[in-house]
Amino acid sequence: MEREIEREREREKDSESFGYERGFLRQKRERDQVKLLPRVIKPMLFGKGYALGTPRVEGQLTVAPLRAITCAFITLQPGESTAQVRGVPAGLFYILEGSGSSVQDATAHPFEQGDLVVLPPYTYHQLVADSGNRVRAWVPQTRWWHLMGLLREEVDGFPELPPGAQRFTEGEREGFHIRAEVTGREQELIVYFGPDRECQEVFASRRKATRVKVGRTKYDYMLQLLDRENEELRTLPRVLRSRELSCEDTLFGRLKYYISYWTPVLAKGLDVYVQRLAPGGTSGKHRHFAEQLLLVTRGRGYDIHDGARHDWVEGDLIAVPPMTVHQHINGAADQEAELVSVSLQEPANHTSEGIEHMEDGTPWPG
Repeated sequence: MEREIEREREREKDSESFGYERGFLRQKRERDQVKLLPRVIKPMLFGKGYALGTPRVEGQLTVAPLRAITCAFITLQPGESTAQVRGVPAGLFYILEGSGSSVQDATAHPFEQGDLVVLPPYTYHQLVADSGNRVRAWVPQTRWWHLMGLLREEVDGFPELPPGAQRFTEGEREGFHIRAEVTGREQELIVYFGPDRECQEVFASRRKATRVKVGRTKYDYMLQLLDRENEELRTLPRVLRSRELSCEDTLFGRLKYYISYWTPVLAKGLDVYVQRLAPGGTSGKHRHFAEQLLLVTRGRGYDIHDGARHDWVEGDLIAVPPMTVHQHINGAADQEAELVSVSLQEPANHTSEGIEHMEDGTPWPG
């Protein structure tokens, strides 16, 4: 299969055929890549870097058969904190262990295990672990921000430079660069310190936007969306607390939704829920257009994807490609299993006529 993919890549490269023929070869190669890539990934848990490739689009289909979703892990020792950064993308941090605070624009928002930290776009942020415990967090992300040209990040202050980096000054801004041969990239990596003036002016203007009169035109509706966003920034929580959320017993199984299409939330783009599997129990069986990524936070078992079995244990990532019939099975008769799921909101299940349900899950005991 790998040799065939390489031959198709060469044919595409050398082809003088029409664009649609080159596109056909590219699509076929991607379908073959999906078949080769694993459905269960064993990441270097809580290490540095991204478990499924970077948030850039060239990271898709490199580690798992997913195009739009990737993730990272964060580990903080007692009292430790991340660097203070600000990016255009919104962010989510699922707290796997420990307690601490999410400091957003100098305001601390406490969290504990099982909570979901919500980071609005263009907000200075750092995670701080309490002095008495270690913090571990899972950070799912989408690649849509890169597609929109908004994958920017600002570093506050002057952090310790990574190996191979050289500091530079460019007008009023400072930063560092790393040569391409050091990083293995096609171009050198350039990172600036401090705020991006253009971004700062854009977001300052957006957040000072005055309310518009309620109208009936579609343009009025778009103006009101910004009004609503600014009101949500003032009122919505920055931490969604697990103990304040209830479980639902559904045809697919026991689910606790943190974010759904109907949830007012400051970080839009991903649906997030936790699924619990009773000892020896199964989820329902279904299929949907949206790709899905799940983290096993407790237990062991296996998935069935289009009839093929894929075993998993605690700490594994499960990748479900689009249009795949799938079901989760708890492999332990004496222990619950727990999975944290993320999938795209748009364009996904809500704009592609929903979920095709095929089989009910095991009813929750009692």
